[in-house]
Amino acid sequence: MVERIVGILISVVVGSSVIFMDNLPGTDYQERETVIVMETEPQVTEYNKVLFAQIVMAEAGDQGLYGKRLVVDVILNRIDSEHYPCTLEGVISQTGQFAAYENGAVWRVDPDEECYQAIEMELENRTDSEIIYFRTDHYSEYGIPCYQYGDHYFSRKE
Repeated sequence: MVERIVGILISVVVGSSVIFMDNLPGTDYQERETVIVMETEPQVTEYNKVLFAQIVMAEAGDQGLYGKRLVVDVILNRIDSEHYPCTLEGVISQTGQFAAYENGAVWRVDPDEECYQAIEMELENRTDSEIIYFRTDHYSEYGIPCYQYGDHYFSRKE
């Protein structure tokens, strides 16, 4: 199985996967197609684990563990999708996508243990590999509505 890894996001490596590294800090474009074969469980750098937990807390802090897991899924599913940037920062900083990033709330929260637990759980076994959108109060105008959990309405790509 080939996994796409870009930037300093998440180094997801699943048993004997071939990983193509892109945009790594300290590398230039010629090193772009470095191939690394590793056998390990999914990993998240410490920097990205904190940023990931901060965005989850800012977006879903009051949604309980399951609601946080679903927000983690949206982010991971976007990272995995060819239609979105394939880094954590790329996904959450896209204009109009994550209000907590745009309004700076992501930098003003202290993630609770549930945020970290949600990330670890979803890296190990994703709850929903199809959801790409979530909104509060109503379904997104994009995608196909799937379900509501807590204050969030989740949709998948058409």
